[in-house]
Amino acid sequence: MYAVGMAPDAGMKQAVVQRIEQVQSALAPWHAGHLLNFTDRPGRAARMFGKGAYDRLREVKARYDPDDVIQANHEISPAD
Repeated sequence: MYAVGMAPDAGMKQAVVQRIEQVQSALAPWHAGHLLNFTDRPGRAARMFGKGAYDRLREVKARYDPDDVIQANHEISPAD
């Protein structure tokens, strides 16, 4: 699901966000994951990957970018 809305002022923005959240809630039983390309709101990158895949990405990040220099819109922090 990808939802958008026109919001010419703060009041309309609040209404759009509320409606989008209502649609997300209604569709929650059929949630199948998140696509990185269409996730505009900041959030936890962990929810976009399976547990094993996210842990492996963190291990790779710790090995090749331990100082967390490489950044993306959906941050994956190095493993501890």
